[in-house]
Amino acid sequence: MAIASIISISFTMIIFGLILMLFLSLYQASIKIGDQVELLVFLKDNVSAQDINGLVGTISNMEGVSSVEYISKHDAWEKFKKYFQNKINISDIKNPLPDTIKVRVKSPEYIAGLSQVISQFPQVDETRYPQQLLNALNALVQKITFIGSLLLVGFALASLVVISSTIRVSVLARRDELEILELVGAEPNFIRMPYILEGSIIGLLSSLLAIFFFIVLSIFLSFLIVNVTPPWSFFWPLNASLWILMCFIILLTGTFIGFIGSFISLRNVGRFSVNKDF
Repeated sequence: MAIASIISISFTMIIFGLILMLFLSLYQASIKIGDQVELLVFLKDNVSAQDINGLVGTISNMEGVSSVEYISKHDAWEKFKKYFQNKINISDIKNPLPDTIKVRVKSPEYIAGLSQVISQFPQVDETRYPQQLLNALNALVQKITFIGSLLLVGFALASLVVISSTIRVSVLARRDELEILELVGAEPNFIRMPYILEGSIIGLLSSLLAIFFFIVLSIFLSFLIVNVTPPWSFFWPLNASLWILMCFIILLTGTFIGFIGSFISLRNVGRFSVNKDF
């Protein structure tokens, strides 16, 4: 019975883990995309090299800034001509591009505040960043969090029901012995403890089997998806910290569900007749 419970709960924990992996993968993707969002600072005409260097240094020391790159109008125009040389004729067009400072931030949450502060500098003409993309990313993260939380709670409750039923069957199989223990005055916790431990161990072993499945899955996907380009590179593999977090959550959730499921199924043991209440 215990082996059958471990196998059935393992499948439930695998589904739980797959949903968690999807949730973490989408979260990782949103972070990676957000990290690539840049703040473009367009400078006014005729700003001296000394003022530009000072401005670059000032921006580099601001909170939330990870890197700063200065692109002169000449370099920007050369890149533009190289990209469009076979598409349109721009040989007679005067360079309309401004000197630009490209600012990369540590997190998208910094970009609006930095834009507001940097736009106040006298050398700056204007600042731009993809506000719609950031809004879409924030909305995506919120939806992922809500839907993922609901699914995770649902499968956690399903595991809880399976473990509770397993422990209840174990109690029924030993109801005569438990009745005798109650009659001779055994403490309720003394009667419950072996079953609570059994449920916790079932949950722990089920979680370990699920983690083993994900290790094998990770090895398989690592060989299958190699040297990929976006969008798959955003989703797989999970970075080390998220992978450890996923395994820890699966292990902790399985063990905790086993403990709670056993505790719920044994709530009447020691207070009422086992034969009557079970």
